[in-house]
Amino acid sequence: MAVSRAKAAPLPQVQGFTDERIRFLVAICREMQQITGANPFFAPTRKLGEILGIHYTQVARWLRALEVLDIIHLAPGEVRRRGGSRSPRYYYGPPKRNTVGFVVTAPLPPSELPALLSGNQANNMKAQVATTGERSRLVTREQVVDVDCPILTGR
Repeated sequence: MAVSRAKAAPLPQVQGFTDERIRFLVAICREMQQITGANPFFAPTRKLGEILGIHYTQVARWLRALEVLDIIHLAPGEVRRRGGSRSPRYYYGPPKRNTVGFVVTAPLPPSELPALLSGNQANNMKAQVATTGERSRLVTREQVVDVDCPILTGR
């Protein structure tokens, strides 16, 4: 159903790509999101490879490129596994920007927050920063910290 709808609609433009097959892949993803509504969709690389007439590993590379371009993004909790037997779920469109995932090495003093956000820290403990209005909240497994930091709040 998504494939026939994608064939019927105009192909979207994809920055840096002129190959109609990748544009068709984007159209299929768009239609699959329309069909699933607010839920994520599966993008089975082997089946898409058959549809597009290319090897499934090329489809996987294209899906990663579409993620980099913010055309699709992995659904929360999904992980891409090399050689896995299950395709991850995706959402069409860029990820929501109100929550950003970070990984940190230790409980974080407020003075080190800018270094974390600039990506200069080594990481091993999951944390995330959620920004709502003028306040930001750093959430780790051990604590929730309200942060008044211009880097997070945009002030």
